Amino acid sequence: MKINDNCKEISNNKILKLNENKSTLYVDNAKGIVKIKVDGCAINDNNILKCDYLLHILDESDNKKVIKEIFIELKGKNIPHAIEQIKNTIEILSTDKKKCPKLSFVIATKVKPSFTSIIQKNKIFFKKNYNSSLNIETKEHRIAV
Repeated sequence: MKINDNCKEISNNKILKLNENKSTLYVDNAKGIVKIKVDGCAINDNNILKCDYLLHILDESDNKKVIKEIFIELKGKNIPHAIEQIKNTIEILSTDKKKCPKLSFVIATKVKPSFTSIIQKNKIFFKKNYNSSLNIETKEHRIAV
């Protein structure tokens, strides 16, 4: 699926801050990263599960070539639903769902211990099917790219 340019924003900042639902992800070394607003823009259909953001890390020598994708869902506490939102977004928007390296993040306000087995099964699924890690973090998290 082609992503509308209106949904894209190139970061000019060293640190990119994404926050929603009391959950925050900080991305260090963010200059030149393409931030894509997925929910309500790239995927505008309320009947389709989708995550909040997708970040494209571009090749420094070819700024049109995506070398890594980062899928982000900023959530309250429904982790299983957040995982499904990311899965569906990868299926729809990934440049190459099997080959392109990915990081997937759920930043939640709370993680219930009862979700542990669901999270572990999905970590394996993401690695095998999407070439992606699946990271579940609480409230605030920082990554460097």
